[in-house]
Amino acid sequence: MPSYSYVAINRAGKQVKDKMEASSAEAAKNSLRAIGYTILEIKELSVLNQDIDLPFLGNPTAKDMAIFCRQFQSILRAGVPVSTVLSMLGQQTENAKLATAIREMQASIEKGETLAGSMRKHPRIFSSMLVNMVAAGEESGNLEESFHQMEIYFDKAQRTKGAVVKAMIYPSILVIVMVVVLIVMATCVIIKGDLNGDGNISASDAREALRASAKLTNLLSPYFLAGDLNGDNTITAGEARKILRVSSKLDTF
Repeated sequence: MPSYSYVAINRAGKQVKDKMEASSAEAAKNSLRAIGYTILEIKELSVLNQDIDLPFLGNPTAKDMAIFCRQFQSILRAGVPVSTVLSMLGQQTENAKLATAIREMQASIEKGETLAGSMRKHPRIFSSMLVNMVAAGEESGNLEESFHQMEIYFDKAQRTKGAVVKAMIYPSILVIVMVVVLIVMATCVIIKGDLNGDGNISASDAREALRASAKLTNLLSPYFLAGDLNGDNTITAGEARKILRVSSKLDTF
């Protein structure tokens, strides 16, 4: 589902900047208007400008946790009991592991446990920081503020992780390009180097081609430069192919 970033004015007259998912831009606008927002700007996030998430083994991401905290405090602010809040979030949460943990928390709450105590049973889902903040909120009677602060924390964590991943994309592309260039040079320059069709490659020409590719790998040079075993200053195309096959096997180690 597409993601949209928006700038709007809420009912209290404050400017709000956030993101949301919707089937279309018009659906996103309708959702914002339904909660009393006056839309100033809304645009769809592309692959390049949206935050990147890397879910691992289905565990909730920082984005999932930020949404969980945001929705929890919003519903709680409306005066809804904690057990009912968990029931609603258990049905709305998309991440399967988080939804399961929320439903189990609801069952624990209905048995008389505290919210923080029920969260401690799921250490792989809820971090110790979140649990401690919730415990402090329960003790002080300000649970909404605890979830608000954790929402800010998870949102910043998500943005930081996304920025790191995006920063790694360009160097990774460069490495791939370098490998492709090496392969092209090895196959086209060395193997097909017998341009005069006499079945031989001049040792000096081979060395020139090899110097260029050796700058990337330094693997072929010791074997190819030693390829003129019979001392006639020529290397046959067949010998060149054999040398290349040996060096390619070395690349796998």
